[in-house]
Amino acid sequence: MLKIGGDHTQAGTGKVVQYTVEYDLDGNTGHWRGSILLRGGKRHMLAGGVLANVTRDTIGHAVMAARDVEIDGLDLEALNQAHGN
Repeated sequence: MLKIGGDHTQAGTGKVVQYTVEYDLDGNTGHWRGSILLRGGKRHMLAGGVLANVTRDTIGHAVMAARDVEIDGLDLEALNQAHGN
């Protein structure tokens, strides 16, 4: 399992979100999961998922694209409020 992290600028809001993502390759199927850091240091788990027809050369890009779509669709203010931030 590979683990990466960094900053992602959310499309539409321009807010910078810190993320951590782990991913693995089993044959031509990729599996990923991750989390983002909310205000106050609390983590919110991303849904993650399965990626079909990926290789060791393409999985990194596929995971980052899936991560971007998921983070860009989050309502960060609502998540922070739900976590008491």
